[in-house]
Amino acid sequence: MRLSRLALPVFAVACTFTSSAHAVENGPAPTVSSVRADAGSYSVSKTSYADNVTPGFGAATVYAPSNTTGQKFGVVSFAPGWTENQSAVDWIARRTASFGFVTIVFDVNNTFFDFPAARAPQLIAALNFVTGTSNQRNLADASREAVVGHSMGGGATLDAARANPSLKATVGLAPWNPGISYSDVTVPSLEIGAQNDFIAGVSNNARYFYNSLPGSTPKAYTEMKSFGHLQTNYPSAQVGAATVSWLKRYVDGDTRYAPFICGAHTGVQNSELSAYASNC
Repeated sequence: MRLSRLALPVFAVACTFTSSAHAVENGPAPTVSSVRADAGSYSVSKTSYADNVTPGFGAATVYAPSNTTGQKFGVVSFAPGWTENQSAVDWIARRTASFGFVTIVFDVNNTFFDFPAARAPQLIAALNFVTGTSNQRNLADASREAVVGHSMGGGATLDAARANPSLKATVGLAPWNPGISYSDVTVPSLEIGAQNDFIAGVSNNARYFYNSLPGSTPKAYTEMKSFGHLQTNYPSAQVGAATVSWLKRYVDGDTRYAPFICGAHTGVQNSELSAYASNC
């Protein structure tokens, strides 16, 4: 779909594809204010893991819903960008957990030399750690997994999806992996670009990735107005709403979130976007 310069007053993303045969509705029905809120309906526990107990990646933190009643939750791993540690994506991992996910943020093995191709298997290793070894494994549903990342971590999400097509969703936050095509990726993917990003310029990164994804794959590109490369490292209603709604729709198969990623009741406002595109 041709990139639109906000021809419509909504953030439209892919939602017309067939929903999961086993949709999960964790949490109350969403509203515009709830998807933009700092936290969802779940209280969240925090558990830190040292580097020596996390195979395949560095020290990590797991966030999980704590006020549960026998529920199982999708699992999402979050990778930071170049020179960053897990704190860069901590806010969005914590927020995502409060909407009904088990999330893990981690330090990569070598933040200077681990480029996207090296970060991708670490995203998967982190998911496997949550579902197989962590204290939160009994809350985690290994059949519902997704990956999110910033900068090089964002580029790594699509590398991970290419190698692991069973993933349910990816989200790239100002993703970096210049000029790489993802024409074979089948995992629903949201690319969040930044209008004023001079490190991961959208024309060769976020928007480029979106355009390379096949039309048969649910996909969306959102360009946050006035954002720079590091803006997604700090809490914002629009990035939180877009990320959580995408994960709820495609990891959980929760169609209650479809209107918030495609339609007139979006959680991301026209004034907050400089561009968008989708195959909605």
